[in-house]
Amino acid sequence: MDAISFNRTNYLKSIYLKGAERLPRDGDTALELKKYINDVFTLAGRGYQDRPVWVNKMTRAITGVEFLSKIGFGVATAARNTMSGMYFIQSVGNLSFARYLRDMNKNDELNTKITKIEKEQGFKFEDLSSPLFTEGLLPTEGLRVSDVDIRIDPQTKQASLQYKNDKGWQAFESGLNRATGAGAIFQKVTENFLRKHMFRYSFMHKYNQLTDGGISDARASKAATTHSLDMVNKYAFEYSASQKAPIVGGTPSNLGAAGQVAFQFMHYPMSFLQLQSSLLRNSKDAVMARQWNNSDAYIPLKFAGLYLFTQLMSGVTNTDLNRLMENDIVDRIKNLSDALSGEKDIKGRGFIGPAVGDLFYYATLNEWIKLPDHQITDLVVGYNNAYKLTDEQKGSRLLSTFNVEMSKIPRNWKALQNGTIWSVMMHEFGLYPRAWTRESRKKFPLKYLPWDKKSKRTLKGKDKKKFSSDIELQKLYRAMGV
Repeated sequence: MDAISFNRTNYLKSIYLKGAERLPRDGDTALELKKYINDVFTLAGRGYQDRPVWVNKMTRAITGVEFLSKIGFGVATAARNTMSGMYFIQSVGNLSFARYLRDMNKNDELNTKITKIEKEQGFKFEDLSSPLFTEGLLPTEGLRVSDVDIRIDPQTKQASLQYKNDKGWQAFESGLNRATGAGAIFQKVTENFLRKHMFRYSFMHKYNQLTDGGISDARASKAATTHSLDMVNKYAFEYSASQKAPIVGGTPSNLGAAGQVAFQFMHYPMSFLQLQSSLLRNSKDAVMARQWNNSDAYIPLKFAGLYLFTQLMSGVTNTDLNRLMENDIVDRIKNLSDALSGEKDIKGRGFIGPAVGDLFYYATLNEWIKLPDHQITDLVVGYNNAYKLTDEQKGSRLLSTFNVEMSKIPRNWKALQNGTIWSVMMHEFGLYPRAWTRESRKKFPLKYLPWDKKSKRTLKGKDKKKFSSDIELQKLYRAMGV
């Protein structure tokens, strides 16, 4: 264990020194970058060991319970996670990825090589508490060698790491790890699926490209591995604490533990924003340089095409498919635009973490505080203001404090009794027809759809009110990040 710790520390130091050597010469820029690199290096190397133990324990408990509450066993969350892989496919090209799927099992030698590299890089996420699918949940203090014993099981003869002291807390944390691991089962499956194919496509493409150019097998394998890891982290994101924005990663020079709790689950929208902004900058640079054969020039257009195709198919099916194939940034910009333009009842996803949202909800539910009746308040707080929720929404919101998926069971059971399996799917994934999908059918070319010629029954009275309530409940679930 000492050897592992030594190797890891020295590896991080080598990366740190390489980064420090490449700092720009501009004084102010170099100073700010050095501060950032120091924070990242410290957090990656020492974790949260420099914080008080009680702060680490409290942070771990809150974020772990909120993960299990809001994302645990989430079917819709896993489905959206899978669909997010479409952005990677757009970046590499639909035809190119289809050829990869067709040919990926034809070269046994290359597949064996990739499988070996995947195991070395950890692309089989056996540990259900991995930060890749538990939103960066970390042990309270990182690994302290002095706190751990290596014990040999007398029957199996296998070695295991066990803590020496603080048995009460370690029992709680062990139970929390098991619970969050079980709750993350669908996230594990989808993350394994996405990252496996991102890594394999990128490796095969780069490896074949390099070997066809005369590069030796060893050098091509090393370069392709580095390229593949970069592509996975670029499109599936890195969830370790050191790779999060300082405000949410627990960096001591920023909000620290308060930021971890207050902005839990905000890493994905921040990373997605960074991805799209970097793609736009690369596209602009490629166009300015007239590099028309550079794929970077067209990736933003492909992203836009995916969004427009989603809107088109939503109109064709009269179902809002944005809940499955979503663009988080576009949704937040639209909500912000509506709020600034003065529209009423703007309840966005919110810009606060689930723990803070729960505090707001219970405070307003028990009338301890009353939030200002303003669009910006609705946008920031989202569906955590109990004053603006119906009784049915309050009941679902209350159940979601324990587990969001559990809060859907009564409604799904009622839908199954009164309807079909599609009714359950509609409630589970938020696949509702909306006013804008119906309006889009009246426009060219959707108005000529042959199956849209039948007379339509308009919703009236209780049916219309119930349908609107179902849509609002789905917005509530999505506002909590699930």
